[in-house]
Amino acid sequence: MPSGKGIPSEAMYIRDFEKSLYEYCESRGVQFKKGTFSGLSDNLVSYKDTKENIRTVKCDMVVDCSGSNRMVLKETTHPRRNRSLAPGETTMQITTKI
Repeated sequence: MPSGKGIPSEAMYIRDFEKSLYEYCESRGVQFKKGTFSGLSDNLVSYKDTKENIRTVKCDMVVDCSGSNRMVLKETTHPRRNRSLAPGETTMQITTKI
């Protein structure tokens, strides 16, 4: 539907991109795990699982879906890398293909 602001009706919004990316990954066997972002280094991402255990996942690419929190971006530009977040500061989905 046209917005009246020059945005074409076929425009894709970030929520549409996230949904289609989620469906694509799910169809390729990616498992989604709920967790709280903890840190990023080289090809590893760390997160706290729902039981507050720190988990590390090897990755080639990270998609930051934390919205305006921009947690991965903040981590990569923060002078002290791999800092821990306060419990519940932000929650994001971590994916891994098994």
